[in-house]
Amino acid sequence: MRNPLTTLKAAICELLQYGRQSVALAEAHAARLDGLEARLESHFRDRLAALEAREAEERACLVRRLDGIAEALGAGRIQFAATIDDRIADVGSRIDALQQILVPPPEPPPPEPRYFGLDELDRTLEGFLDYDGGYFVELGANDGVAQSNTLHFEKFRGWRGLLVEPVPHNFLRCLANRAESTRVYCAACTAFDYPDRFVEIAFSNLMSTPLSLDSDIADPAAHAAIGRQFLAPHERVFSFGALARPLNTLLLDAGAPARIDLLSLDVEGAERDVLRGIDHSAFRFRYICVESRDVGRISAYLSEHGYEMVRTLTHHDHLFRDRGWSSGEG
Repeated sequence: MRNPLTTLKAAICELLQYGRQSVALAEAHAARLDGLEARLESHFRDRLAALEAREAEERACLVRRLDGIAEALGAGRIQFAATIDDRIADVGSRIDALQQILVPPPEPPPPEPRYFGLDELDRTLEGFLDYDGGYFVELGANDGVAQSNTLHFEKFRGWRGLLVEPVPHNFLRCLANRAESTRVYCAACTAFDYPDRFVEIAFSNLMSTPLSLDSDIADPAAHAAIGRQFLAPHERVFSFGALARPLNTLLLDAGAPARIDLLSLDVEGAERDVLRGIDHSAFRFRYICVESRDVGRISAYLSEHGYEMVRTLTHHDHLFRDRGWSSGEG
């Protein structure tokens, strides 16, 4: 029978021999791996260098091509730009031509009006008063623009003056529409002997009519009612009281000159009462334009105070002049 110790010893020796062989084999594998790593590192280094060289060559080639394109574009840039400009100009001219055919040019704005009177009565008056720097008085001024016989002289001939309008809202419009050099009063002018503080007036805008003054209109209330057709949709005929003041008082208050170039009277029938509120020895008018339906009555009154009729200007408007005013004075 074999000794167990001998058997164990033999086994140990065998294991030791196997261990030495394993170590030698591991060292051999490590050496082979080191060599493979060195070869791979060298291979990839060479490939990377080749790729970098190729990339640099391609970059340089691309730069040369771009330079060539830029040079070609630069050589033709002026001609190219000129061609584009010509095409744009041609298209623009065609569009303009089409617009003129399809869309006619807008109408020019109407010229600024120079005359404002009904039927250009102020133009007719200018034939008698063709000079600058005069002084006017207008009764029945309305808003200072509509059918005004004096706005032309104020705006284009440098005149100033005095306006009277009894309707309050028209008085305020008149203040806004006329020059500061022109005095505006809200009143109804009467004879010196008018007894009341107020004058009853039927509002009908441009046909507003005094009801409590001496009038050449047979039925003042009916006359005002006729004017209803010319009122704005929101307006109505109604009666109101206007402050009664003789024109002479307003002339003094305004500092009017004693010699006045034009008096324009349009107060719907009460013109004679207005004239009876003037001190004709203190204030003289070169011309008086009166709307009247009884020209004989007005002529008789004015003749007593040194005026003569020059001409009938319209159906109801008559022009008088001061007989004592020197014809050479402007």
